[in-house]
Amino acid sequence: MRAVVRSGDLGGAQPTLFLSLTTYQRLIGREGSINQVLVANRGDASTSVRLSGDVTRSLRVALADRGAAAALFDLFRTETAQNELVGAARSADGRQRQKLEGLLRSLRQPALSDDFIGLATDPDLERRLFPLGARLAFAGGGGLSGIPDLSPLRVLEVKQASQDQADRWGGALTSVFLILGLFSLATGALLVFLIFLTLAAQRRSELGITRALGGRQRDVILTFLLEGAAYDVLASALGLVLGALLAVAITGLGDAALSQYGLHLQPTAWACC
Repeated sequence: MRAVVRSGDLGGAQPTLFLSLTTYQRLIGREGSINQVLVANRGDASTSVRLSGDVTRSLRVALADRGAAAALFDLFRTETAQNELVGAARSADGRQRQKLEGLLRSLRQPALSDDFIGLATDPDLERRLFPLGARLAFAGGGGLSGIPDLSPLRVLEVKQASQDQADRWGGALTSVFLILGLFSLATGALLVFLIFLTLAAQRRSELGITRALGGRQRDVILTFLLEGAAYDVLASALGLVLGALLAVAITGLGDAALSQYGLHLQPTAWACC
């Protein structure tokens, strides 16, 4: 038991008490009842999720009622059902679109397959398939009772769903920072333009004397460019130092906040060439 919970995955961040299943069922007065079963794949915390698809498919096929799956297969093989699934696949994105496309491929096969059972019992697709099945059952005169129940149990890809949600949040945060970065670049460009206008306005008499002494327009432009480059180098160096210090401070605060959940952040510097 110590080796299993050493990483904290099963125990979590809070204190947890482990009992044998029969003892716990007897204490709560529910002998023989099980509400959920956790399945851990081979691999570590970052690689075990690669097997989730194969393991989930095998469990769903083993738990499904093949007779009910055959009835649902015949219900969804109609042209109307497949057209609606094609429209749903076009409006979906990510893994849900891939699942709907796989479901359509399995419906085009001549007989019931394990691929159809694994996808039809996917809770992620149930919210799309149940309304469609209800309409088809009503059209056939069967009512809601005409929708077969494939399995009394549901197999959830908990870790894969968590990673998908993390990817969505990461994508949203990336978009936010990208938009803020674009606004910062636009603001910086306008600020540089304003600085040059201010310098030119303050040195109107100096520029006039320079032109009167024989200075050409490109000489004046070169003078402004050299002065602006000097300002840019100094400002970039100062911004780089302050940005690095701010990144280290944010990483330290994040590590202090996430360390209680077993996550650790460490600042890393690298150079590109």
